[in-house]
Amino acid sequence: MFDMLPASRARVSARARAIAARALCAAGGRSVDGYARAVGKRPAVLPFFVEWGERFRWAYRRAAQAHAGLMVHLSTYNGPGTKERITPRAIAIGRDDGYLVTLGRDFAAHGGPVHVRLFSEMNNAANPYCGFRHDGAVRDESHRPRCARRLPRPAIALGRR
Repeated sequence: MFDMLPASRARVSARARAIAARALCAAGGRSVDGYARAVGKRPAVLPFFVEWGERFRWAYRRAAQAHAGLMVHLSTYNGPGTKERITPRAIAIGRDDGYLVTLGRDFAAHGGPVHVRLFSEMNNAANPYCGFRHDGAVRDESHRPRCARRLPRPAIALGRR
């Protein structure tokens, strides 16, 4: 997980600093209230799975409504049965850097931390961005593990103006 801060630390609100200071407690599922009842406190971070190319302004709103930080699981596809929008290799060679720049601007405008999980569960062969198939063989050239190692580090690439 990479912690994303806006380009200017001076723009980080007191609320964002308070969220970052407490132990992270992520809420999954649809109901923040249900989570709070189950564990006895509100989540520090609200996670969302988003597809490459999506702007996900709705996620910022939902996290703000929950008084929680934002965690984004950035994926190349939109769940089982859908096609990849981009491959790890295409990202690694800069094929869609404009999207990363746009995300960086969005994160900076947000004014608080955004936790980014690029290709979460990359070792799960059910995810198309995984470098390996279920039988352990390399998926293909566009998904080789070395492609993932060449991906831009979000902490460097995002959050700049």
